[in-house]
Amino acid sequence: MHRRKADRVGAVWLFDRDARQWADWGFDYVKVDWNPNDVPTTERIRQALDDSGRDIVLSISNAAPYKQVEELGKLANLWRTTGDIQDHWGSVSGIGFSQERWQKHMRPGHWNDPDILQIGKLGKPNQPNTTFVQTQLTPDEQYTHVTLWCLLSAPLIISCDLEHIDSFTMGLLTNDEVIAVDQDPAARPARKAWHRGDFQVWTKELSDGSLAAGFFNTGKEKGVVKVNLRELGLSGAYEARDLWKRADQGTVKGDMAVELNSHGAAMFRFSKKN
Repeated sequence: MHRRKADRVGAVWLFDRDARQWADWGFDYVKVDWNPNDVPTTERIRQALDDSGRDIVLSISNAAPYKQVEELGKLANLWRTTGDIQDHWGSVSGIGFSQERWQKHMRPGHWNDPDILQIGKLGKPNQPNTTFVQTQLTPDEQYTHVTLWCLLSAPLIISCDLEHIDSFTMGLLTNDEVIAVDQDPAARPARKAWHRGDFQVWTKELSDGSLAAGFFNTGKEKGVVKVNLRELGLSGAYEARDLWKRADQGTVKGDMAVELNSHGAAMFRFSKKN
């Protein structure tokens, strides 16, 4: 369809009727998957939802074109920044660590969407599923996945078998200190603050004045990342808390060393010491 330039809006517009029906059913969230994501059609979709009589979240899919993100971002509540994610390291890392340029375009109520979390027991996409298979991501890769998505303020959407969810997956999804970083009301952008070889540190300023930081090892071997906190914009003494371990780390100042497994991550919150 794309090659033949047949992907266009037809003469008969039915979306307004769909929107009224969804509102009558009590729907709160609509994901519209079409291509190309153009501004005029998005305006019509947004107007139809607004006229439905119900406050409905609009998610647009199929990788919004970056050159139009400012206009699309005024109309949609979230927009896909990439193609479909898959449950392997190449897909998750390739998508997650390439999101920095999108960060400046988000704000409260309007979010970049790097796609759903690949954790838990998954089915095959776009098919009815009766059996589910554990994600191919290792536990360390899943920690990286959730840590990075929370720093990016990404919508945390899951698509796994909830009936047979295991304790590890439940722990990933219910750590309120980690989730709070994703849900911070200031919605300040995350940035790649430090990068040396296989190690990266991404930071996000939070509404209470503290700083969330994710330490990542993208390499194939376990290693220690050693960072001077000044390089993260932290001058002086700070109280550090390990968010995944839910444990205070005491006062830190100057250099900080963190041991990370291959494809692993750690997440800290730094609060200025009075």
